[in-house]
Amino acid sequence: MQSNSQRITVTMPADQADQLKRLVDAGGADSVSSYVAEAVKARLDRDQGLSDLRDLFDRKGQGPTPEHLAWARELLGVEDGGKHHQGVPS
Repeated sequence: MQSNSQRITVTMPADQADQLKRLVDAGGADSVSSYVAEAVKARLDRDQGLSDLRDLFDRKGQGPTPEHLAWARELLGVEDGGKHHQGVPS
């Protein structure tokens, strides 16, 4: 663990915890901690990107067009659920 790391407790579904432990045992990850830290970093980076995008649209004074959203969904391979995520239209 890095010297600037902090120990925390995380609760997750038992089947996911078991799957993660099997992955580590099989050599698919260095440790449970490193796997979770990488996943958290990826999520934080994504959330920061969404925040930056929201700020850009706020400064522009308008949101993306339906065509922009359709293009982004196609590029990302996600479906239009008609929901909003943290202020960014889906």
